[in-house]
Amino acid sequence: ELKSGDRVIVMQPNTAGNLSEPHTPVYVYWRPKDCLALIQE
Repeated sequence: ELKSGDRVIVMQPNTAGNLSEPHTPVYVYWRPKDCLALIQE
């Protein structure tokens, strides 16, 4: 269950010698009983 201030860390493989850009969007699904507001900068 998510709590205020929890974070999601995403680790991606280094594919073809290139890493993703630092601001690559990542989409995450939470179960209905969990709630978190995501702020897009």
